[in-house]
Amino acid sequence: MKRTYYILLFIYMAYFGTAQTILPPDSLLSYTPAGFPYLLHTQQTGARPQPGQIVRFHAQMRNGDAIYYTSPRQDGEASVVDIPRSQAADEWRLPTVQLLLQMTTGDSATTFLRIDTLAKKPRGLENTDWLAMDIVCLEILSPEAWAARQAQTRSEQDRIGAMMDSLLTAYRRKATREQMDLQSTRSRLRYLMLQEGKGPLPMPGRPVSVHYAAYLRSGRLIDSSLERNEPYVFTPGEGEVIEGWDEGVQLLRAGSEAVFFIPSRLAYGDKGAPPAVPPHAEMVYYIKLIEVQ
Repeated sequence: MKRTYYILLFIYMAYFGTAQTILPPDSLLSYTPAGFPYLLHTQQTGARPQPGQIVRFHAQMRNGDAIYYTSPRQDGEASVVDIPRSQAADEWRLPTVQLLLQMTTGDSATTFLRIDTLAKKPRGLENTDWLAMDIVCLEILSPEAWAARQAQTRSEQDRIGAMMDSLLTAYRRKATREQMDLQSTRSRLRYLMLQEGKGPLPMPGRPVSVHYAAYLRSGRLIDSSLERNEPYVFTPGEGEVIEGWDEGVQLLRAGSEAVFFIPSRLAYGDKGAPPAVPPHAEMVYYIKLIEVQ
């Protein structure tokens, strides 16, 4: 199994800031075995990653204070990399791996990458010499522990998939739909509360993170953050999502799970969202509100 995270790909985004990364004085820098300069911000006690282990981490790529990429920030979600079993492996020389090899759980550090070492200088960064990559090491896992966690995730996906198949089958039949404990809002948004959380309600201007699975009324799955294992972050009430989401998520406390049956006019309307969503489609969403930030 190989999951190589070529974070350098993200720096090809257009440059939108004026600040530039300046390399710290050499007296403050250390160097990885492959020669990448780095600055360790914290130094926790504990073992460093070993060949064959898996490391979960957060990372961001920036030029000065202009950020080009930030990995997921929710608890339980992060970028993941396998530590190569051999130093001869190409992945061993990746800056991400090189820096993580110098860290342990809880450490944060920055490594610096010379623009002129890239095969092609990114557009908009012609006058920049260095890029900074900030990394926080979240967790170091054995292959066995990681495999068990992945199996648990797949089991949860299977559970939700089976539950949604059953609910949608009942919903499509008028007789069984009337037996479902559906609640309705003034806008005719209908929802089924599966589990009520104990956390805070969403507040205006505060982002939330959710897991979701999107279905057509027919039962066809069209999108799922669960399959990507990456929660979706948005700010309710700001028009970033369809109206049914904006209204529905604000009914939930953090930790809640619900299924929303969203009429077309509160979803994608008479145009749909081709090719996945046809015109006038009622949408059905499983949603778990993970966090109110």
